[in-house]
Amino acid sequence: MKIAIISGSHRPSGQSGRIADFLASRVESLKTGAQTYVLKLTHDMLPLWDESMWGQEGQAKEAYAPIAKELQSCDAAIVIAPEYNGTAPAALKNFFHYASGSDLGHKAGLLVGVSGSINGAYPIAEMRSHSSKNCKICYMPDHLVVRHAAEVLKDDVKDDFKEDDAYMRERIDYTLNVFFEYAEALNKVRESEVVKNTPQKYAFGQ
Repeated sequence: MKIAIISGSHRPSGQSGRIADFLASRVESLKTGAQTYVLKLTHDMLPLWDESMWGQEGQAKEAYAPIAKELQSCDAAIVIAPEYNGTAPAALKNFFHYASGSDLGHKAGLLVGVSGSINGAYPIAEMRSHSSKNCKICYMPDHLVVRHAAEVLKDDVKDDFKEDDAYMRERIDYTLNVFFEYAEALNKVRESEVVKNTPQKYAFGQ
């Protein structure tokens, strides 16, 4: 099994990249033989999507091609959506303009919110409402929100946050184990004749 982990932050000082690395380590520890592909939009910033993706060669298509190749080799995806002024980051929304059914279609998705305080739920709702329209990722019902992100999921947790940290680690492991089951179950959907025979005819959501 190969899991994509998409860190949606474009802030070099943000916590999402560190949390992506933590989740990658947990995936590889919990699931025997699992591999991860970590895409950090801080480093792998895509140009703004444009219509060249639909036809002629251009900067957008060239930048996305190696990412698409990696995503197509993955069985499922974890999407980390930090909260920027109450919404998901622009870079993450731009990424979902690129992502197609060939990349993420009918694959299990796990949403992870990130907040420096006690917030973090709005980007989850935003991602559920529109990001799956064309790429057809299938978000599982559970999601995660890492609150007080700078204080948890690290080696030197302060006493004030040890209880939150312990809970978050336990909840992450539980949710990842459920996520693996969704990832395996949706393999059957992708292999079905219905999905294989009509991917382009109904490429876009209604």
